[in-house]
Amino acid sequence: MIHSRKQKSLVNRLLGSAGLPSLDDGTMLIPQLAFLVRDHDHYRDLLMACDPGERATMYSALTPNLRFIARPLDVYVAEAGRAAEARQLPIQNEDGTLRAFNVPEFDTRAPEEKSPDIVLANASIEEMMAKGHLHLTCKKCTKQESFPGTDLPDAVRKARDAGWTYNEIEGTGIEICPECP
Repeated sequence: MIHSRKQKSLVNRLLGSAGLPSLDDGTMLIPQLAFLVRDHDHYRDLLMACDPGERATMYSALTPNLRFIARPLDVYVAEAGRAAEARQLPIQNEDGTLRAFNVPEFDTRAPEEKSPDIVLANASIEEMMAKGHLHLTCKKCTKQESFPGTDLPDAVRKARDAGWTYNEIEGTGIEICPECP
């Protein structure tokens, strides 16, 4: 973004030396600048060099004047993200400082090995997603537990994963908790 007359004068001199109109003649300048964009890779690099707050404006100004059919803006942003991740480029913080690239880590440990915060967060997410609950009572010790689920099979699967068993004695099915033999 140009802030002073001196900067504007410098940019106008550079544009003039390249045979382009001045900043004041935006109706001619934008189509000519767009004509200079070589291909999708060049366009992506230009868009990513632009301030993120101005990127959509730049995209909407240049896209109608390109020599090729542009992809959606989010495709260019995603491509740039993948390229930066592959090259492990530093990441810019909100305050403009850079931090080292870190590969995201995923916790693949079993729930009983995870921290209580992760277990609580997962339980909260399951509760929010649930469309119903399966309420079970152990026929041996009367322990009760409720399992949220998006549907009945989902809730039953969660009960089985938690160790609850379905035992059929004398033709009637009963639920037995994991603590009872």
